[in-house]
Amino acid sequence: MTSSFAALTLVRTGLVSSELFYSDVARQIEILQSRPAREWKSVEEASLDAWFEKYPNYAGPQFSISYYNKGELIGILLDLAIRRATDNRRSLDELMRMLYEQYGAQGKSYDESRDLQAMCEALTGTSFEDFFARYVAGTDELPYEKYLGYAGLGLRKKEREAAWLGFDTFRRGGRLYVVSLATDSPAAQSGVQAGDELVAMDGKSLPRDVGRAVRSRKRGGYVEVRVKRGDREYTYRFRLSSRRVEEFEIFEEPSASSFERRIREGLLKGITQP
Repeated sequence: MTSSFAALTLVRTGLVSSELFYSDVARQIEILQSRPAREWKSVEEASLDAWFEKYPNYAGPQFSISYYNKGELIGILLDLAIRRATDNRRSLDELMRMLYEQYGAQGKSYDESRDLQAMCEALTGTSFEDFFARYVAGTDELPYEKYLGYAGLGLRKKEREAAWLGFDTFRRGGRLYVVSLATDSPAAQSGVQAGDELVAMDGKSLPRDVGRAVRSRKRGGYVEVRVKRGDREYTYRFRLSSRRVEEFEIFEEPSASSFERRIREGLLKGITQP
């Protein structure tokens, strides 16, 4: 949940707007929903399998999910659940302070499955057995609409055919690598290989989100990439492939109740206000 607090800290300090925060959360939903492995690999299992990340193929969407990505979403949903259960008197921030005071500050370890759930329940007076069993240890789809609705937020989904490089990318140590290369794609036929390090696109430095940047382009158009393979660099020019993608948008419901607006304000500002 470090990623949850990274996103929340940016909006709570005013470094980003609420709209940008919503956009980031929506993007995290897109990332998770684009990975078929979410249907069988839990976020708990993904964290235990972190050592597999040294193998590039493990980053393929059919093999793994990111516990940073899903962890960010779970953290935000958990904050909303805690606020709703306590009339906005308690929050995820308070849960983390309790963990620090009872364990970290005393140099004690805790059982993540037993003690963390118990602390959530002690904080709220509500059972969190279902939440942890289904969404942390289990692989049930995260009920985004339900929990976002606690804060008077809505979620729109749009499906479309979008431009695609013909491969996915995996970031390791600040570098971007080619994974899940479609063998029949123009990229593969031009010479791109799985495991190549992607270093430039169209003669420019790589955009922050390569996949999203490519999706905004015209299908069938040309792209030029420079890759590093061993000690040598190669440049390839090929037509963009395409694939069906889901895109999400989070928005504030005009009809949100005063209770829901208080929870929303608490989430965005890091405050509790019963």
